[in-house]
Amino acid sequence: MQETTNHHDKWNVPDEYAFNLDVIETQVPNKYYLRKLVPDYTDNGLSKYEPIAVVGSGLSNPINHKEYFSVIRDNLFTNMDSFELSQALVTWKPSNNGAVLILDINFPTISQTFKWEDSTWKKSLRTIIVRSLDGTFSNVALHGDIDWFCSNTLIRGDFQSVKVKNSKNFSVENFADKIGNVTNQFHNQCELEKEYTKVYLTDSSVRNLIKDIFPDTTNDEDVELEKEGTFILKRKQQEIFDLYQQESSERGDTLYSFMSALTRYSTHKPLRKTKQIQSWNTNNSKLHKREIQIQRILQGDVWKDFVQQKIGVMQ
Repeated sequence: MQETTNHHDKWNVPDEYAFNLDVIETQVPNKYYLRKLVPDYTDNGLSKYEPIAVVGSGLSNPINHKEYFSVIRDNLFTNMDSFELSQALVTWKPSNNGAVLILDINFPTISQTFKWEDSTWKKSLRTIIVRSLDGTFSNVALHGDIDWFCSNTLIRGDFQSVKVKNSKNFSVENFADKIGNVTNQFHNQCELEKEYTKVYLTDSSVRNLIKDIFPDTTNDEDVELEKEGTFILKRKQQEIFDLYQQESSERGDTLYSFMSALTRYSTHKPLRKTKQIQSWNTNNSKLHKREIQIQRILQGDVWKDFVQQKIGVMQ
């Protein structure tokens, strides 16, 4: 995938992606050709429309990338410090013949340092906006400590997200408002997570919490496994516990390690061997479902009650 970084005017959509749009009907009811205006230098320098997708009625009246990202940019400029914006590293990543455009922003001056005993680690703010003209993706905003991301929206890190489906009534202004002040959200989340590093957990309390979060199910993959002859966990539960042990070996037997295990579960492939998945999209869909599941868990009553009991703070 080609990437473009414009150091002089980094916040504006690069010219090659700032094309105008046109929509015409197809022979199929409620289906339309979405076309972009491109220079045609073989025809006396005139322009022509090049089809980029067939879309339904919900996507038949889109705004172009330039107008869309100008709203996102204005939201960032309203909510963030001018120095932090000036130091930001901005990259534009297109795919699907320009129908998908990703704004990837690293903020090296916005960071927090974590410490547990002799171990230290750093989190820096990264914001990613995914925009799709052809309906490949919803409108997606990701922000947090993101250390890996690809155009299929596979992602690794500790982050928050806003997702709004494309529809006839979609408003980029409303979407931008939902993103809000990413700097404050990042710092507030980091301060809370620092409290997590101070909370010691026993293995038994972790196992019990996992069983409360992931109740027993009857899925074929949830075959019962026994751990040291004492605790019986379902396969999914065991996977979370294994991830927790991996995290706690570096960051202690803490609430922070358990939270990291949950986010790791939502953004990584399982540690255990699985049948090879032929379709990348199928794998992406499964990981996306995991991400949604973990978000619901971290916003749910079981997790909130556990955190309040341990540190006396409601999320």
